[in-house]
Amino acid sequence: LVVFAIIGALLGYFYTANITKLTYTSTVEFLASTVDTSSELKGTYPNVDEARISNTSKMNYTTMMLATYIEIMNTNEFATNVAQGLNNRLNSSYTGAYIKSVMNIEAVEDTAMFKISVTTESNEKSYEIAHQLETEVPKMMKNTNSGLVQATVQDKPIKASTAGSKGYPKKCLIGAMGGLLVAAAY
Repeated sequence: LVVFAIIGALLGYFYTANITKLTYTSTVEFLASTVDTSSELKGTYPNVDEARISNTSKMNYTTMMLATYIEIMNTNEFATNVAQGLNNRLNSSYTGAYIKSVMNIEAVEDTAMFKISVTTESNEKSYEIAHQLETEVPKMMKNTNSGLVQATVQDKPIKASTAGSKGYPKKCLIGAMGGLLVAAAY
């Protein structure tokens, strides 16, 4: 029983060491906010309480719309726009499908913030795609929904200096469990 577990763990280790590719992640973080209304620009609020209610309403609206914008960022059209911008800037040949496959977008719970992580096999590629998102996300949000909600970069991407973990412990544990199952069935 123990022998099969050890063999499974070793197989998990060798699989991880020889087949799993190293990946690098760059992340860019945005703040979504509602554009000032004409009454704010004119300063026509009769009192401070109305201004405060307006700010709370704008934040609520922004937070509610965030899921919609994230869904738009998960579309093929958005990924294709990012690829086109990247290709123009770097003279490269990325596709929208590739961009979509390497992006992960998540809202920061109970805030108007969201993060886009880009994970590829190259730290340079991850950084350049995340850097392109700095331009494409605010542009898309400004052109959507009459520009009521816009995005600003709060945390710029940095080039990853080290690769992400290959997950040795997890894969060895899975191999050991597989070995135990084989031993139990044997």
